[in-house]
Amino acid sequence: MMKLSHIVSGIKSRFAIEQAKNRFAQKDYDGALKELKTLVKAQPDFELPPGLSHDLQMIFGMALEETGHYERAVQIYRAIMSVDPSYLESARIHIGCTYSKMGEFDAAIREWEELLDERPNCMRAYELIREMRNMPEQTKKAILAFAAVRRSLSSQKD
Repeated sequence: MMKLSHIVSGIKSRFAIEQAKNRFAQKDYDGALKELKTLVKAQPDFELPPGLSHDLQMIFGMALEETGHYERAVQIYRAIMSVDPSYLESARIHIGCTYSKMGEFDAAIREWEELLDERPNCMRAYELIREMRNMPEQTKKAILAFAAVRRSLSSQKD
């Protein structure tokens, strides 16, 4: 028999997804992101239901990224990019940004350079590469320290 808490959790998840869909349909992207961030915080291992629009999946990836679930965010972005090439630019931008939040600065630059190989006119990729290369060492050290603390806290939860 299924536990009541599991049933309630499922209902809350479906409600959050419906709220996010409604907000997205109303072009309230920040509201959709907020709904999905709340869901991710409550259930970090939540799986999106099939058939969700790629736009909403991207927002789910952003919710994961903004709540520190970096590896999972990268997986979401890569999956979207692989099935819908129109998301190539935004997905690669987000993958690079996620890597930089993880302290993987070289991987971030590589991601943006790969984007430029495919889309040479993507000015945002040029800007991000320049910013990353010009980032003060002190800032990089702070990001690395923060990433280490986040990894430590994450491993303590497991």
